[in-house]
Amino acid sequence: MAVTAEQIALNSIVSLIKMNVKEIDRLNSRLERVGLNPKEAPSQTAVVPCIISDKDFDQEDDQGNKYKKVKVTFEQAYSKKPEVLAAIRRLDIPKESDHKFEVRVEDVNATDFNLVCLKRGGNETVVDYASVSYLSVPKV
Repeated sequence: MAVTAEQIALNSIVSLIKMNVKEIDRLNSRLERVGLNPKEAPSQTAVVPCIISDKDFDQEDDQGNKYKKVKVTFEQAYSKKPEVLAAIRRLDIPKESDHKFEVRVEDVNATDFNLVCLKRGGNETVVDYASVSYLSVPKV
């Protein structure tokens, strides 16, 4: 029986796949030796629109600061609570307005967290638009 070019090509692909599987196993082994779970969700990042207009601030704390909570769900759940870092990505505030705006991360668990967008001083700060970037990293 003659071997066709297609069979040769398929044999080459199978051989490459086997080599890649071995390399993945080797790398997973190295991750486990340094205390990382290779099946753990990787670091995740995204940009989240927080405020589309100043009217989006729908809650007020006992100091008169207005805020909005945005629930963010991870694309892939972690096996345990990850570390989450948030930073202002874009902030549109009128020139004459106070610039007292902050973001916080609260209630982090393996599947989601709350992003709190807060303007200090009640109505003195006007926010036309705000977006926030976050980075979540599995705990070691």
